[in-house]
Amino acid sequence: MNPDNLSCTVARGFCTHNAEIEKTLGKSELRLLCAPFSLAGAVPPAWLDTHEHDRCQAYRFAADRKRHLLAHGLKRWAIGYLLDVAPRKLRFTVGEWGKPALLDEALHFNLSHSAGWVVLALYRQAAVGVDVEAGHGATMDPASWPDITHPGESAPDNGRSFLTAWTLKEAISKCSGEGLMMDFRRLCLRSQGGLRHRYHATDGERHWHAGHEHLDSNTHLAYASVMPWEIVTRQLVLSFDRMR
Repeated sequence: MNPDNLSCTVARGFCTHNAEIEKTLGKSELRLLCAPFSLAGAVPPAWLDTHEHDRCQAYRFAADRKRHLLAHGLKRWAIGYLLDVAPRKLRFTVGEWGKPALLDEALHFNLSHSAGWVVLALYRQAAVGVDVEAGHGATMDPASWPDITHPGESAPDNGRSFLTAWTLKEAISKCSGEGLMMDFRRLCLRSQGGLRHRYHATDGERHWHAGHEHLDSNTHLAYASVMPWEIVTRQLVLSFDRMR
């Protein structure tokens, strides 16, 4: 996607340019930073550590290497800015299921990429998950959809409703750290009455709060945490100039 056209294709009111990014992240603020793949060339390779570089070079295709570089560059750029730490100096670890986390858990984050976008979710309160998916499901054959429906839910009846449910449940599974190891059929999803785009989910023992939006006319975006947020800020990143 051409960055020059983003102001027209991104949903009105969804994102602002990174020149307006706040230095602080509110305790009850869930922040989404959205970057187009075309920004990959602006990531200084020196920001990444040895492990991230090795993983990047292991990809066979150049497009996958660029996607990896942008995702981890965006992660280090944004978190380093908020914590007043140079991007290269940030240290990460992985949880039981392999989910990355800051070594000191000063804040929680999660990454997703699809449809020409990389999205980073940031939250101080608790673990967070994010998922972004292209809207190709609108023309998918229902017979090809995986079974993700809890017995207490209505089954998706079109591609849009399927992708809404899929992105919400994947964001929840990424929040928990389980990813696709989670059985989505055990996860009961309900919209929250009176709160547009807000959902509650449970597997009978655990509970999550989730939200769903359209990043652009063809892209679904969902985010989730075990702790409810008071505000979601969505910001479009078109350069890394202010943080070099």
